[in-house]
Amino acid sequence: MASMNAEIQQIVDDIGVEAALQILRRATPASSKRLTIVADDTMHKIPDSVLEGEVYVFSSGAIDVSSDASLESYLVDRLRALADKLKHDSWLKIRIVYSGHAVLAAQIKLLVYRITHLETEDVAYFGANGYRVVNIAMRGDIVS
Repeated sequence: MASMNAEIQQIVDDIGVEAALQILRRATPASSKRLTIVADDTMHKIPDSVLEGEVYVFSSGAIDVSSDASLESYLVDRLRALADKLKHDSWLKIRIVYSGHAVLAAQIKLLVYRITHLETEDVAYFGANGYRVVNIAMRGDIVS
C-alpha cells in the first residue's frame, strides 16, 4: 500500500492534481457519468423511472419574481452552482427534466451545452400521455 501511495503521489507531482483528477474521472464506470437535472421539484414528484444516474435538482421552492433583478439574481446563483456540478465530472449523458417555469429549463439547457458541449436528452410531462423523451441530435439532424 505504501508503494502504491508513493506511485500515486509521484504521478500527481508529475502531471498535477487537476490532470490526475481528470484521468480518474474518465476511468469511473459509465453509469456514474449520467446526470439528470430536474429543473424544479416543487410542484410534482418526478417518477424514479425518469431519473438516470446522478440526480441534481436545479430549483426547489418559491422563486422571488417580484422584479427582473431578483429573478436574475436567483438564476445566476443557481446557474453558478450547476456550472460547478457540470465541471466536476466528464459527463457522458445529461438529461433535463422540464418542470417548473420554462425559463429554468431554457437556462439549464444553454449552460449545459456551453460547458459540456453535450446535447441534452429532454424529458417533459404531457398529462394523460405521461412523460416523453425528446432526443434530437441538433448537429446531426438539424444543423448539417
